[in-house]
Amino acid sequence: MSWRSATAASVLLLLLPGLGQAQRASEPIAPTRIQTELYRRAFDAFGARDYSRAIDLLRSALALGDRNIFHLSLGRALFHAGRCAGADEELDRALSAPAVAEPPAEEVARRVAAYRQDLRARCPGSVVVSCEPASIRARIDDGPPVTCGEPVSLPPGEHVIHGELDGRTLSQRVAVEPLARSTLVLRIEAAPRQIATRRVPPPTMPALRRWGWILAVNGAAVLAATVLVDVAVLGSEIDGFERAVRDGDPVAGDLKERVDVIQAVVIGAYAVGGLLVATGGLFLVLDSGARPARAQDVEAWWAPDGAGLRLRF
Repeated sequence: MSWRSATAASVLLLLLPGLGQAQRASEPIAPTRIQTELYRRAFDAFGARDYSRAIDLLRSALALGDRNIFHLSLGRALFHAGRCAGADEELDRALSAPAVAEPPAEEVARRVAAYRQDLRARCPGSVVVSCEPASIRARIDDGPPVTCGEPVSLPPGEHVIHGELDGRTLSQRVAVEPLARSTLVLRIEAAPRQIATRRVPPPTMPALRRWGWILAVNGAAVLAATVLVDVAVLGSEIDGFERAVRDGDPVAGDLKERVDVIQAVVIGAYAVGGLLVATGGLFLVLDSGARPARAQDVEAWWAPDGAGLRLRF
């Protein structure tokens, strides 16, 4: 035998055990007697809609040996118990687990496809609403508020997510797939913060002080005008009268009457201006809080030759 023939024979001897194991692995594996009994009890519990007991019995059967039919039935029981995610995982395992003779692997695969149709039709998906900022109040469809960042289980289909922040609203649509999780970002720009302002009324002057200033200012104006008349007008008239007297001018008498009238007006104006200034000053003094003002503290007087105020301290 040549060395090439010897090498080929050696390789064939090494491959034969693996080929035998692969052949055995592809052959159906019968469940044990205990597994068969557990499966029968699980079938009875499933028929009685006691899905929790059926799930426990099928898990016990799988603990004794992996079989595709047990995964298939466990997936169906989990589906009816409302545990869709676990059901989908068990249907995946049913396609890869060791097969039994009955039902054949092809029938198990067909049932897996049919059961998955039920999963897609009836199992919910979930959506996570991400809120920016986190203070957004979110709700789904017409339901109650939801917590931002937490998954919410929803039936498959299109849903509307609503957000509200400081009176500003936003609505977005999201498609929910069965057994899938979607994420939606709700972003609402915060309204500019309004700075609270309070209208401060302008300070009001107390009545006593206000009238004090009014009287004092007007009195000062009267005195200033009177001084102007006294110097410019009355002084000029007196000078004219004195020249007429020195010159023996007969108009001196008329000038004398005119000077007397202007002089009386000037004296009266001095009296009025002085009275106004004095009264205004008194009101200001009383307003300053030197002592409370009383009506009997101020007494006005007048006479043919003048007028004034009498104060009591």
